[in-house]
Amino acid sequence: MRESRKIEKKRLSVIWFLVAIVTVPPCWGEYHYVGHGKAFAVRGRRRGNPNWGRPAQPAPVLATEFEKQVQQLGLTKQTCAASTQLRNWCKRNRNRCYIPEGLLGAWGIQVEPTVSGEVLPRRK
Repeated sequence: MRESRKIEKKRLSVIWFLVAIVTVPPCWGEYHYVGHGKAFAVRGRRRGNPNWGRPAQPAPVLATEFEKQVQQLGLTKQTCAASTQLRNWCKRNRNRCYIPEGLLGAWGIQVEPTVSGEVLPRRK
């Protein structure tokens, strides 16, 4: 008895599928079109995100403001500690930009630990 119900359900689902195929207009590219008694898929516009399920691409590594300043001044790792211009820049931007701890210690620059670069929302 259960097998006959399963067969009947399959038969009904196949009938509904065929009815849906015949009644769908051929201009809809996502559905099947019946021509000359044979069903075939009509290729249309692909929908959805083509990268769905793929891992995200890693973001490019960007230079920090400190590294940009070092490049602009034409310094190397060995000449950074001796540069007066870089030291002045680091004093001005010590609480805003990343500066390597070794240079901060060598120059005796103190960073305020409570200062962050984020903007706090205004109170109403």
